[in-house]
Amino acid sequence: MDRKFFIASLTAILLIVFSLPVLAEEDSKKKEWQVGTELSYTDSSGNSESQTLAGKIGIKKEEELNRYYFNGTVIKTESENEETANRWGVDGSYERTLGDGFFGSGEADYLKDKFSGYKYRYGG
Repeated sequence: MDRKFFIASLTAILLIVFSLPVLAEEDSKKKEWQVGTELSYTDSSGNSESQTLAGKIGIKKEEELNRYYFNGTVIKTESENEETANRWGVDGSYERTLGDGFFGSGEADYLKDKFSGYKYRYGG
């Protein structure tokens, strides 16, 4: 199940990212999606050697009544040719303004951390 969920999540993220230009072109008066990405690689040596690869993506759209947020993170570390960190997660939220001072929201997240003591975590 974990592998299927990972593939489904990755597919959903890729579909969202690649469909954003199409969504932005539909109506130039609508507010556009904003996408931010980060990618880092660290290779350190000395008394011990370690390599870390990390990535992050954030996607958001804020309209007058609706706000959408999607995030994804991944980090993988190897030290002395042994994996010491392997964590990835995705989350999303939706907010809707209902009236003066009132709004509703919903969110969901999934986290998998090999070295945390639990197999995975999800919430809503």
